[in-house]
Amino acid sequence: MGSIIGIIRSIAEAATEGTDVFITSISANRDETLIRIAIDADSNLSMEKITQFSRTVSKAVDEQDPGDHKFTLEIGSPGADQPLQDPRQLPKHQGRKVHAVLRDGREIKALLKQVEGSKIELETPGAKKKDPPILEHIEWQDLAKITIDLKY
Repeated sequence: MGSIIGIIRSIAEAATEGTDVFITSISANRDETLIRIAIDADSNLSMEKITQFSRTVSKAVDEQDPGDHKFTLEIGSPGADQPLQDPRQLPKHQGRKVHAVLRDGREIKALLKQVEGSKIELETPGAKKKDPPILEHIEWQDLAKITIDLKY
């Protein structure tokens, strides 16, 4: 049998099939006694979806019987202040302000104007009030981190 986190990852991925739910992260402490799964959805991630996903995963874990390894499984959504982990999280945030840190170290605070697959368009104001906004096109892989700016 593989590591418990490997087993849980496989079960969790299978639980997303046929739904709009997707996994944004799976993590565990060093001895794998605490495993956390963060999920999101293409549409609204309701408590009902989280509960259904949690029940599906828990039932499958029980059926697979991972042995004597005792662990706690936590399933939930990433906090609103957490960095986005998957490009699938971007579309529902179109029209919101974001704080992006690029891999080259540059930081951009901008409006998330448009999302197409792994490409995003950010809009920042022009240098002067009369100047048109500046549009910047960025690939997901060029981002070191992107968070929703909750101050706006």
